Amino acid sequence: MDRRLRVVGAQRDDGILRLRVTGDLDILGVARFRERLSVLLAPPVRGVELDLRGVTFCGAAGVGELLRLRRHAVAGEFDVVLVAVSDPVRFVLGLCGAGDWLP
Repeated sequence: MDRRLRVVGAQRDDGILRLRVTGDLDILGVARFRERLSVLLAPPVRGVELDLRGVTFCGAAGVGELLRLRRHAVAGEFDVVLVAVSDPVRFVLGLCGAGDWLP
């Protein structure tokens, strides 16, 4: 089974970028995640909807990257909303005290 991270994005007319993430959000996956975001998060994007239901593993590096993205949103750069999460993501965000961010 291929568990490499994949990030697929589609921008809506209202400036919201819908990202569907699948695979392992681990130390290797974080580099891919960041690379894809740097390409996709260009104006006129004003918000991000993250669909993480396909994430099969979320390690410490993955949590760090999700929380980094959230900090950017809090700083007012753009809005980030989790629209769906897998059990591994739910578990690890809950452990980190970020359960209030869960859908």
